[in-house]
Amino acid sequence: MAKEQKDKTEPKKKARAVPMPTFDAPVTQGVVDRNRSRSVKSLVQSGIARDRSREELFVKWADRVRIEATLAELSAAPKKKILSQANALLGNGQPAIACSTIYEDREGHPILAYYATRTVDRERSSPRVLTLEEQYSAEGRTQESIDELVRGGQHHTSYDGIPPALCEEYRTQVQALCAGTPPKLSKTEKRHPDDDKVVHTVQGEALPGGKYTAYMDDKGKVVEAAGVHHLVHCWKATGQKKLSVSKCVRDTSHMYLMLPNYYSSTTRLAAMLGEKLKSLWPEFYDLYERSFKAGVTIKEDPGPFLARAIVYKVQIGTHVDKSDAGPSVCFPCGDWVSGGELVVPQLGAKFAYKSGDIVILYAAKLYHQVAPWRCAPLDLSSKVTPGRIGNVFFSPANSVKELKDKEEGWAMRTGLGILPENAIYEPSKVIGDGPPRKKRKVEGESAATDS
Repeated sequence: MAKEQKDKTEPKKKARAVPMPTFDAPVTQGVVDRNRSRSVKSLVQSGIARDRSREELFVKWADRVRIEATLAELSAAPKKKILSQANALLGNGQPAIACSTIYEDREGHPILAYYATRTVDRERSSPRVLTLEEQYSAEGRTQESIDELVRGGQHHTSYDGIPPALCEEYRTQVQALCAGTPPKLSKTEKRHPDDDKVVHTVQGEALPGGKYTAYMDDKGKVVEAAGVHHLVHCWKATGQKKLSVSKCVRDTSHMYLMLPNYYSSTTRLAAMLGEKLKSLWPEFYDLYERSFKAGVTIKEDPGPFLARAIVYKVQIGTHVDKSDAGPSVCFPCGDWVSGGELVVPQLGAKFAYKSGDIVILYAAKLYHQVAPWRCAPLDLSSKVTPGRIGNVFFSPANSVKELKDKEEGWAMRTGLGILPENAIYEPSKVIGDGPPRKKRKVEGESAATDS
């Protein structure tokens, strides 16, 4: 039977695209220079110093929730039961936790940290220690309760997540990266619904030049690509035995050429997230940093994570990230009008998880899901498009296992282990094991020296 011939006169399906955001100010990584007299590098360093001080306050004063189980016991729960718990949390109408919290297992080891709003009570001399049953009901745990405390005048609040200016600038950089190389959805990614676009309802007046006109459909709505980018220096992808750079990095020249700027412009954010990991999980920070120094393939990335996932405006179902080596750092950015809470069923926890809030958790062992969210309307004069962007900074377990004992710069020096030792050009290397060669005298040298 002859194969059915495609009608070549049919118009090709228009590729999904992401609008380039508007940059109307220099990139300063969320730090404002009121005197207009400092370099960007100096501003970033001052921002990093402030972030470090804020982390010390979080560790000292954040609520502790003590769990009468170990991480191994929590991860051993039947999957069917966990999925049922996730559905119950999404549908029970319980207000989400909005307060900064460190969850500890029975032995006092941290298994999850939530960086959000923290109430400051000057009469308290130590952090509160709560039971799992008190994680919602204790004073100041939900947004409504926090607001009541502030109105009462006895408390004020401090924010432990990503500073708003830094978060907004990061969001803009991510949209620019996705404009250069639009994200895609893999057919094997069951955690994400099969929808590679977000359709924006528009409002307001367009900027001169009609920036969003090219992205409009025949109904006057702006259609934007949605999907996932895995930015990984080196890992063993499914079915592979050797380390390689992730597909979305190596397959397009635009992505490869734009990544140095993306990494450089997120130096402060990477330092902040690394500091948070280091303060609660120092052994994993050291492991990740060693592996990163050996496996980094784009030198502008400050580390210490080997990989970043950008979940660009797609929904996220209940899942675990089985390939993660240990704690992973997650945060959303953007704007949406409802939904977007983070559910961790094994802890019975639902977090507000607003733009800039941070969660660090053992993502390979604790199931998690983002509640379905609804996009805000697109203002045609806006510099960026609305929607929720999920971000995960992590290190793959198979990469860490292979890289942790290798020397710094190994990946770039050896081409991820492809080049044999003798093929590597090293100008300073001494060849052979004999004595150093004597310097040959030049005729007349001695007389010239004596005179």
